[in-house]
Amino acid sequence: MQELSDDPYFHLSLDVYENMAPEKYVENNYWDTLRKCASAMHNSIKTFSNEGLNVIVDHVILDIPEEDGWLEECVAILSDYPVVFVRVNCPVYELERRERDRGDRDIGQAKWQLERIHGHGIYDLEVNTFENTIQECAEQIM
Repeated sequence: MQELSDDPYFHLSLDVYENMAPEKYVENNYWDTLRKCASAMHNSIKTFSNEGLNVIVDHVILDIPEEDGWLEECVAILSDYPVVFVRVNCPVYELERRERDRGDRDIGQAKWQLERIHGHGIYDLEVNTFENTIQECAEQIM
């Protein structure tokens, strides 16, 4: 998407925010830290937009008690902004293959997340990264 547009798009990811925290703090207070990082990212989206900057947000919001309220917070903060919620689909066997190939994920994380995502079912657009290339998915979103 960044390559397709003449306008700059900034990439925000919860992983980046989490990685800013000291490792020992994350280990001792994982869900509290992640909640604070997610809230900071949600507010950063608004800040970027207020500065006239486009944002691509890489975010997974799971249907688990520890992430309760994250979607509602996003909606409350960004309700007056031009947001597009995109559901990214891919079969579990392909997610597991990618997980193994990446080497930086806990094996089983993809399946665990897939079983706990998309419960709210509210998306503006859906793409499939197994049936389509990254380029095709980006074009669909743009």
